Amino acid sequence: MNKRWQDDVKDSIKEGVKANGQSTGVISKRFSPVIISRGLFVLFMLWILLFVAMVNSHAQAKNNLQVQAEQCFADPKQAYAYLIAQQQQQRLQADQAKHNTIININQAGEAELTQLSGIGSQKAQQIILYRETFGLFTSVDDLAKVKGIGAQTVANNRDRMIVQ
Repeated sequence: MNKRWQDDVKDSIKEGVKANGQSTGVISKRFSPVIISRGLFVLFMLWILLFVAMVNSHAQAKNNLQVQAEQCFADPKQAYAYLIAQQQQQRLQADQAKHNTIININQAGEAELTQLSGIGSQKAQQIILYRETFGLFTSVDDLAKVKGIGAQTVANNRDRMIVQ
């Protein structure tokens, strides 16, 4: 009987509980102070990352509110005037960007050629067809040889076109 009781105690200790129901310390060995401190460190680092993310999102939300506050108007007429002014400014910037682009007429595709003043999709296709049929342009003035493109169109776009 004594042998059987010893085996039961050994089994209980292996399971982490003494015969009387109290902890054996096996559990505390499993969760040693090093492991617990590593776990706490990881939790602390996750908390810091979460805190930083919250601070960043708060700052972004604050910036968004400031932008929205700038666009808040008590009078609808002021809001309308502001929107119209914004659209005009965007169009002006797009036109300036469009007019500052230099286009090589020997390599440009249809989309690039339509950026030139007075050149639509159909004329751009005619320029490409002329280029493929007769070869590359030797000067910007040769563009006037394309049917539908006159000297005035060439003069209006002279500073935006090159031949290479």
